[in-house]
Amino acid sequence: MTEIHDACVASGHSQLLIIRDIPVMLGLHEYFGLAEMSQPALQRVKTAWVNPYPALQPDLEFFCLASNNRGANYRVFSDLWRAEKWLKKRTTTSPSIPSYSFFLSQATA
Repeated sequence: MTEIHDACVASGHSQLLIIRDIPVMLGLHEYFGLAEMSQPALQRVKTAWVNPYPALQPDLEFFCLASNNRGANYRVFSDLWRAEKWLKKRTTTSPSIPSYSFFLSQATA
């Protein structure tokens, strides 16, 4: 996550689209730890998670909720179109923070 954050910062991106093509999830108790670790790594990066596995949607929504409660700006989507639409919504009025999409696709585990 830190590498992803560093790539976003180095390229001037404040938005991130992650296509999570992994058909399994962690245990419920592990979400809190992941939320704690990922939030500082992606601080100030609006992140859309695209999940192609409907059965995992509630788990990913819980992860986003736990992360957002710690200061992240995450949201999970079932399709790319809605994720891109959400990312394009302006979240700041500061002209010093450019807002572009940065795409990352994970290989299937």
